[in-house]
Amino acid sequence: MSLFEVLGTFLNWLGTLLPRWQLIRSTEGGVVFSRKKDRVFRGPRIIWWLPCVSDLEIITVVRQVVDLEPQTLMTKDGKPVVAGAVVVYTIEDVSRYLIENHDAERSVAEVAGAALRESIVVRPLAEIQENERKKVDNALTRTAGDHLAEFGILVERMRLTDFSTAQIMNYVGVAPFAPYTETED
Repeated sequence: MSLFEVLGTFLNWLGTLLPRWQLIRSTEGGVVFSRKKDRVFRGPRIIWWLPCVSDLEIITVVRQVVDLEPQTLMTKDGKPVVAGAVVVYTIEDVSRYLIENHDAERSVAEVAGAALRESIVVRPLAEIQENERKKVDNALTRTAGDHLAEFGILVERMRLTDFSTAQIMNYVGVAPFAPYTETED
């Protein structure tokens, strides 16, 4: 190691002993994780923290949107459908959002996808198609809101974005694709 590398390493270590300040915007919230007690904050402010004994995590807490991938589902009357949805939410409890989840954004998508499945599979296709979309959307919002509330999330709304019937095709008597083999002429 050169003298400059040693000096740089020492100055980095020394920097962890000094307090740091962080500006928090009105659209953000977060947690300072420390040995004694975690400090949760929200809204515009300046916070001080010591990097040697604590860790800072900041997230956006205002309105956010997640588009769910379309899923192939089966309605109550056994009809296959493809359904996709969008979830609009805000983060109400920063502590639960950060502490109860390892990958919070992925958890939101997974739980909202489960709410989509729950709301579609209990209804027959005719009910969903015959102008009952508002009832389905309200049920989606209610179901997703109930499940995501335990993670500190307030669901403003969840709506179907894609919905269509699907067709399942079975090829009977058709051999699967054979691997390519060279033939000699």
